[in-house]
Amino acid sequence: MSETVNAELPQSSICITLYSHGDTTYHWAIVAPIDRYYAAKFHATNRGSAGWLYKPWQYKSVDEVLSSSRTAVVVVKIELGSNTIDALNSLLKDIPMTITNPEEADEPFGTKVWVRQAIRALHHARIIHCPDARKLEAEVLGYADANDEDIIHGKGGFKIHVAVSST
Repeated sequence: MSETVNAELPQSSICITLYSHGDTTYHWAIVAPIDRYYAAKFHATNRGSAGWLYKPWQYKSVDEVLSSSRTAVVVVKIELGSNTIDALNSLLKDIPMTITNPEEADEPFGTKVWVRQAIRALHHARIIHCPDARKLEAEVLGYADANDEDIIHGKGGFKIHVAVSST
């Protein structure tokens, strides 16, 4: 496990980023760094542009200044990414906003489920090598849980890791 605190974003990579809700739960997203500070963020959301207005789940792709995020807990590099932002967007926008695997029917749909489905789609498209999305999910969650308390209390920034369960 490699770990970097407050570092520049890993270039030419595909990452999972978790954002703290401040209550030991997270917003999950796939990110692709554009440069040292900005990243394209691909995620599911059910919030309207006015803040806490809940809407049906929808796909969203935005560029953000990830390096200055106050809620980002962890950025986990899962693969070197030779794909363009447009190519990733083209694949990820088609991920359903519902549970697609009957084995996961006991879990409500949310950003974690969407990222898990995105990881499987990226693996099947041979963009990443990650045959076990749940193993990667557990690894990412462990990194986030180790840093969440500091983020909640404003003691530092997100940490960058390189996943061991994805190559």
